[in-house]
This record gives sequence, structure tokens and C-alpha cells, in this order.
Amino acid sequence: MTNKKVKHVNMGVLSAVIIDSINNNSDVKLTVTGNSMYPLFRGGVDSVILTANSSIKKYDIPLYKRENGEYILHRIVKIKDNCLYIVGDNQKNIEFPVYPHQVLAVVKGFYRNGKYIPCDNIFYKLYSFLWVLILPYRHNVLKALKKVLTILRNVRRVKREK
Repeated sequence: MTNKKVKHVNMGVLSAVIIDSINNNSDVKLTVTGNSMYPLFRGGVDSVILTANSSIKKYDIPLYKRENGEYILHRIVKIKDNCLYIVGDNQKNIEFPVYPHQVLAVVKGFYRNGKYIPCDNIFYKLYSFLWVLILPYRHNVLKALKKVLTILRNVRRVKREK
């Protein structure tokens, strides 16, 4: 069994390393923090692969820097007049304007439960499309999904106890 050391680094420090790697045509693996992109990404659990932002498009997940200095990883839901409209998968308020020059990198793929899923995967693309489509209803969908999962867990638990 290997003993992995985990080091937490401030994004202000890490951003220089990310930008340098991206500029040298290297991808960067980064563990996601926070829950703004739940249910797609679980903070502290899932990782993303960041790559150069050659052509930003709707449904991409860019790593961008807000005017206040915060680094954010959210989904593009609209592009209009060179302005990006961006929102986290676990949020309902769209952030705009975000400009292309604020984007440091985009997510090329991600690791979920140890499995790599590229952003060009058809099931991921379907998820992205549907998740943006139901934007006004996301929280209701998440509540219902959590209730269903709780019921299923309870059913399994009762079956095991018999």
C-alpha cells in the first residue's frame, strides 16, 4: 500500500504553474474543490484534466479568473457578443459578463470514481445538454433525485437485514 502525501496549494500560487504547463502544451490534472459543479464534480473527490482553451464553445467548462481574483470552474451556457454566460451545475444564477481573456484553460476530461471520462464522450455531452436545458428546474430535480436515492438505499438496507 502506497502512502500518498496530499498537499493543498492556494490557487493564486498554483495558477502560475497551470498557465506555464498549458503554455508548454501540457495538460494539468487538478482535484476539484467546492460543490458548485455537483452532481458532475464532487469537491475533494473528482479531478479534472485542464488543457489549452483553443476554441471556447457552449457547454465547455473553463477555469477562469474573476475580476476579484477568484479562480472558478463553471459551465458555459451561452456565448453572445464575445461574452460568456457561465453557471455552476449546482447553481441557478448565471454569471456574466465573463470574457475569453479571463479563461486560463478548459476541462478536457475528468476522473469520476477512478474512471476517466473525456468531454467528447456522448453520454457526457447528453448530460451537459440536458443539464443546461433544465437550468431553471435544477434544484427541484436534485431534490427529487436525492429522495429517490435515499429510498433505494433504505430498500437495500432493509433487504440486507432480512
